[in-house]
Amino acid sequence: MTHPAFIRLPLETLLAFSHDARVYRSFDHLILPGIGSLLLVPVWMAVGDLTKVVDGCPVSWEEVCDVLDAPADAVSVSDPDIVPAPLRQLAGDDWIVEVFRLALRKKKTRRFVHTSGIRFADI
Repeated sequence: MTHPAFIRLPLETLLAFSHDARVYRSFDHLILPGIGSLLLVPVWMAVGDLTKVVDGCPVSWEEVCDVLDAPADAVSVSDPDIVPAPLRQLAGDDWIVEVFRLALRKKKTRRFVHTSGIRFADI
C-alpha cells in the first residue's frame, strides 16, 4: 500500500461520490456532495484536469467545517469491516470511524477519516 502522503486520486474516480457529477473546491479541499453524504479530499491529492473543478462550496460552510474539524463525541473505531467498500477502494484500509455532531442540525452522525486527510460523512 502506498503511504497516505503519496495517494493521488484521479478526478474521474472521485465523481462517483458526487450526486451531480461535479467537483467543487473550497477550504483547500475538493468537495463532492452526494445524496446524504459529503466527501472532502485535500486538493493536493487530485490529479487530472483541475479546470473542471468548480470554485465554491455547494453545501453550507458550517457543514464542511463540521466534517473537517468538529470534535468527535464517541470513541474512534478503526474496524475496516465498518468502512463502506467504495471508501476502501478509494484509499485502502487506513480509516477511522467517528461519531460527531453537526452544528446546524443538532444531530449526531458518523464520519470516516483517512490518515491522508480524506473525510467522508453521512449528513
